[in-house]
Amino acid sequence: MATDANSLFSSEDQDTIVSHMNEDHGDAVMSYAMAFTSHKALDKSVLSSVDAIGIDINCIAGDQSHNERILFPQELTKAEEIRGALIKLVKLARTIEKYQHVLTPPEKLIGCAKHDYIEAACTFNYTLDIEMREGEIIRAKALDTKIVKNEVGDSKAEHLLLGLCGREVLLRSDLILAITPLDSDARFSRVMILEP
Repeated sequence: MATDANSLFSSEDQDTIVSHMNEDHGDAVMSYAMAFTSHKALDKSVLSSVDAIGIDINCIAGDQSHNERILFPQELTKAEEIRGALIKLVKLARTIEKYQHVLTPPEKLIGCAKHDYIEAACTFNYTLDIEMREGEIIRAKALDTKIVKNEVGDSKAEHLLLGLCGREVLLRSDLILAITPLDSDARFSRVMILEP
């Protein structure tokens, strides 16, 4: 049963959460913005509200300000779940940041046979458990692949475009160790993309 997003927290509780996050965990709020929005050159990021479904943040760069909505991976059913949800979200954000903006050119190319599995996952929009090179697991919906120019130098790298927390997020494909589709009708099971 879905929770009314606005009924989980009293306005006093919401104010307490928002001010605590902005005053004591500004780095976490900035990680949310950097991982889950397209705004990468930010001066500041401010949590403006929280509810059962997600958070709203204000991304500030110079005199520009943009409000962004980020969904929790799982809707909250009790107010007590907020601390754990915000911690999970920042861990996920920091993992995304780590694999999103890698400055080095690809170390290994993904073989054609393995690449076909990534393409199939995108074609069928499978929800995947994505195992990264250093052991992190990201659960997200595969949407597409994109070639993105690295921030330094002239090299390019393929990225997997994912649906995650109500946003579109890019992950460097050459840093993915394995993918496992979670859909019951998936046409393949766990596939190693890169050898460890």
